[in-house]
Amino acid sequence: MLIDPSDPNHIIIGGDSLYSYKLLLKSTDLGATWVHTGDGLIGAVYALIAGSECWYAGTSQGVFQSNDGGTTWTLIGSFTNVRALGVLPENESVIYAGTSSGVYLTTDAGITWQQVNEGLTSVNILSIAVRGGANPRVFAGTNGAGIFASAPPIGIGGYQMAAVLGRVEVKPNPCRNTLTITAYAQTRNCQPVLCELYDRAGRLVKRLELSSADKEKKWTVNINSLPAGIYILRLKQQGANIGGKAILITR
Repeated sequence: MLIDPSDPNHIIIGGDSLYSYKLLLKSTDLGATWVHTGDGLIGAVYALIAGSECWYAGTSQGVFQSNDGGTTWTLIGSFTNVRALGVLPENESVIYAGTSSGVYLTTDAGITWQQVNEGLTSVNILSIAVRGGANPRVFAGTNGAGIFASAPPIGIGGYQMAAVLGRVEVKPNPCRNTLTITAYAQTRNCQPVLCELYDRAGRLVKRLELSSADKEKKWTVNINSLPAGIYILRLKQQGANIGGKAILITR
């Protein structure tokens, strides 16, 4: 079950039918009425979690992502029996998936995945929990072998802050023609920021240098020439990754 973080009357429930067809029910009136939903979702639904911008579902057929509150879904991880999911709060490009064959990790919002089973004495994963903050940790609950912990990687665009930059925001997301990047510097001598946009195949499609001497600066980036889809925004400063996000472009 998942309650919409921005609307407590909006609830979705995932489950299984007798023949393992997908089952996803949605209510927008706190459970008074329900409708079937889940266009694009395949398999029995085992796990549902919400990020700040996207929702994620783990099913018998993979990991799915929704950008419209659970109405439509896109496959981002094709391994099977996904029973648990976890997202790093500071960087939703870092996603963990617990399966019957171990833990899978993506640091680029599902473009690529790798198994991270080192140290596990059982790969039958039943639960995943991710803690953000200054000391991030990921916890995996197994079937019969206990609970294991690890440190999430910084990953693509992880919030590894350069000394002169405190925070980066990217809005709106999803976006259509332009997106606004806001940088909050810790000092007025903010070094230039390199902005790179990659498509889901990992190809660089846009690059520009953003310069500012102010403690807060906004830049508007024109993305009108790019086709609709999911992109990865990577920001660098003084050679270090300082921020990154998965960006959805709609048309």
